[in-house]
Amino acid sequence: MKGIEAYTRMIIETLALKPGMCLNITGEPEHREFIEAFAEAAYTRGAKYVSVDISMPGILKTRLTHSSQEHLSFFPSWIQEEYRALIDENWAVLSLTGKEDPDLLMDADPVRVGIIQKASAKLRENYLAAISANKITWCVTGIPTDGWARKVFGRPDASKEDLWEILYPIYRLHTPSPIEALRDHASRLKERCAGLNALGIDRLEFKAPGTDVSIGLLKESRWLGGTGECVDGRTFFPNIPSEEVFTTPDYRQTRGTITLTRPVPMMGSSVEGAWFEFEEGKVCDYGAVKGKEILDEYFAIDPQARYLGEVALVEEGNPVGTSGLIFHNILFDENAACHIALGNGYTDAVDGLEQTERDGLLAKGVNTAPVHTDLMFGCPELDVDCVNADGTRIPVMRKGRFVSL
Repeated sequence: MKGIEAYTRMIIETLALKPGMCLNITGEPEHREFIEAFAEAAYTRGAKYVSVDISMPGILKTRLTHSSQEHLSFFPSWIQEEYRALIDENWAVLSLTGKEDPDLLMDADPVRVGIIQKASAKLRENYLAAISANKITWCVTGIPTDGWARKVFGRPDASKEDLWEILYPIYRLHTPSPIEALRDHASRLKERCAGLNALGIDRLEFKAPGTDVSIGLLKESRWLGGTGECVDGRTFFPNIPSEEVFTTPDYRQTRGTITLTRPVPMMGSSVEGAWFEFEEGKVCDYGAVKGKEILDEYFAIDPQARYLGEVALVEEGNPVGTSGLIFHNILFDENAACHIALGNGYTDAVDGLEQTERDGLLAKGVNTAPVHTDLMFGCPELDVDCVNADGTRIPVMRKGRFVSL
């Protein structure tokens, strides 16, 4: 596939990998070509060590099918030790998404999936908190596979090369210097963040067909987008692609109804046509055309999974959205539409939270949970207003487009 070398160099550079640092890569077997290219780019840049964790979804399905239910919550202790080492030893982390078979677990028992997911989420809770606080540099990006391509295009003859043709301009690989194009794009997102931060937003109100919701922000909430800043001052790109600007809301201050406009991959399956009603921040009622039982199991993972940890604005007409495709992949679909996230909030999007522990975060209004799942509700009919503490109303988006930002 064309452009792999430029792509891998770009990703390694956006991780702010310094000579002598270590890199951890997670992916699936079909990502091998890219994993080897990432490793070469990292070692060329002076990496001390590259570690690769390969996920085998087929073995997970075998476990779900045959393992005793009492054993499904077991994970070896060394996994938690690995997560601790990644943070304590200041590794860079590259997570590759793009499943070989997106539908592999569609027929799995959601209760059994929920047991594994809950145990895995608890295992990763401290790691997720550290990632959310940008204690290390990290990046999530997508790798095309034949199975993912067939899911996206809905054709049995679709290939990863077909999908790469779509991803190529989304990654800005068609430009003379993809990394500079990415930095320019990040600068525009930062300008948008500055405009939002200057508004003094008390709450955001969203209205569209099926959606009428108010989401309250904290006085200390600040808008982020494009790049993140590690605690040691290095700038990195957490998500590629990234078309969003986002912040952490007051998890206690959401009320109204949201109807999703895109399917949500969740717990190995898919939730479609979902809606949620909120009162005092909490999901008090919900339903779905498909996958209601998946939501049941998701909310059973942790009580705070019913509250918001993120609200994000994404303008219509961006490269991901204009592809006209449903990617069945959170990384891409969240960058095609405005969205919220149920679960853990980003502490780096709230001023003054350094060294604040879980109870202090919750008391402040920042959600903490072992899960974080994006739910897309943006559409071309969406209007967004900000309301200040004095009641002043300012239009932010009209018909899915930003107004003067």
